[in-house]
Amino acid sequence: MKILEILPAIFAALLLALSSQAAVPYVFVISVDGLWGTYLGRLFDPTNTHYLIPNFKRLRNEGASTLAAHIDNNNWETLPNHTSIVTARPRDNRDGLDGHGWLLNGTPTTTIHANKGSYVASVFDVAHDNGLRTCMYANKSKFSLFDTFGSYTGGGSYNAVNGALDVTGPDNGRDKVNDSYISTALGGVVVDTFIARQKSPNPNNYAFIHINEPDAYGHSADWGSATWYSNVVVVDTMIGRIFKLIEQDVPAMKDTAMIILTADHGNQDDPPTPADRYAVPVFVWGPGVSPGADLYALNAGRRRAASSYPMTTYAGMQPIRNAEVNNLALQLLGLGPIPGSAFNYAQDLRIALPTPLITGIAPNGPGNFTITGVASGSGQVVLWKTTEPQTPNWVAIGTNAVSPGVAFEFSVPQGSDGAAFFRLEGR
Repeated sequence: MKILEILPAIFAALLLALSSQAAVPYVFVISVDGLWGTYLGRLFDPTNTHYLIPNFKRLRNEGASTLAAHIDNNNWETLPNHTSIVTARPRDNRDGLDGHGWLLNGTPTTTIHANKGSYVASVFDVAHDNGLRTCMYANKSKFSLFDTFGSYTGGGSYNAVNGALDVTGPDNGRDKVNDSYISTALGGVVVDTFIARQKSPNPNNYAFIHINEPDAYGHSADWGSATWYSNVVVVDTMIGRIFKLIEQDVPAMKDTAMIILTADHGNQDDPPTPADRYAVPVFVWGPGVSPGADLYALNAGRRRAASSYPMTTYAGMQPIRNAEVNNLALQLLGLGPIPGSAFNYAQDLRIALPTPLITGIAPNGPGNFTITGVASGSGQVVLWKTTEPQTPNWVAIGTNAVSPGVAFEFSVPQGSDGAAFFRLEGR
């Protein structure tokens, strides 16, 4: 029996696909306040010719996404929910999970830690303590809860006074946020200031960017109004400027930067259904992400769509959560999860199927041979066989569970076929 030859060009392409899963130096997490997943979905409809969103479409078509992620259970106000996003914890202690305990949605006067009675680690802690530069650019004054800026003085939970001691490798200090900027002005000043900073020497590796337009105009003009839709279009132009930053303005960021975009809540004031308050988008874009993939399809058996809105328990298989995004961001940066966190602590939210790479084909006894390889991610690799390459009838002849970089092998018997062709598929 003849074995299908693995050509050098194919091998090189597979190697490139595998290497694209490696850690990246830049991850930008964007939270668009009040971005209603249900109504954002309407703008993707081909019949929409008025409110154009080409950059949201890029996020969807070139990345992995869902419009039906779930925010924290029964936690739909801006500051408590962003505290969940930053710390990857629920608001309350529930079902064995340790919450962050921050309930206030107004101007903070104390830290998350003082309110909790113990230190609550964040994405800023992990990235900063591992030697990366971090930043926060926010569009509401209450974000001084995380770091103070100018006249926006509040909790400053992760500043040089209130941040924890750095006990990870070299001491990078207690100030967990290298750059902060807070402005309540709408129209993109927050995003433009972030972009200007990233174009300067020594740009930040991890960024948390908060954009307020959909929330501001949802409250003043109603979610789903013409004004609200128009300001989603304004946000789309901001995303376009971030694409330009990555692809044109800073050559080192091209093919090395990733965007994760989510929201803290949907329609707060008059949601037609609870889902319209609790369902939000999650987009993941960048090297190694499966283009056009649905995040729930990629995570079958790991996550499932919410059984109700809001969810009433954290037990059992959970929906994709907006508060998973920062443990994903840390994973993409090559770092472990936030200490004490709950959402995506295992860092198992999949954004691409595992890419199998054949590393060898060798005889294995009379008439038999072994195919060995490695995969880019966790999941399964299936070996398929056909004897008719022109009109193939592929048959699965073996399945292996795989982990990133761990070798797998398939033992293939000789059989009675004169010739056979094989392919590997990641699942």
